[in-house]
Amino acid sequence: MRSLFYLLSRFGALVYLMRHPRVPRWLKAIPVLALLYVIWPRDLLLDFLPPPVGVFDDFIVVLVLTNLFLWFAPKYAQRPPLPKDDGRTVQVNFRVLGDPPPEGGEPLPGGDSDDEPNPKRQR
Repeated sequence: MRSLFYLLSRFGALVYLMRHPRVPRWLKAIPVLALLYVIWPRDLLLDFLPPPVGVFDDFIVVLVLTNLFLWFAPKYAQRPPLPKDDGRTVQVNFRVLGDPPPEGGEPLPGGDSDDEPNPKRQR
């Protein structure tokens, strides 16, 4: 049961990474090539040999290529690092107009209040 869950989780990771926009196309070609190798009739060991022998090379190629893809693809799918502070960043404190002023503070000029109509808001 545990191995089935492991295989399903690896398949889910494969599908997720194949659909991820940051994984490059050349890397997504690796599982596609593995699938084409399984479909292609001419292999290292011909598929018309008895079943355990003819499918053995297909199993090994799919196993190696999908593990290779699952090894390299997560590095591309991770979030990019945060940009470094280059001195051009400005710290800003803001609040939405119409909110009550902070305790002990004056309301911002042009703020909305219930007793003054705002001509800019009328349409």
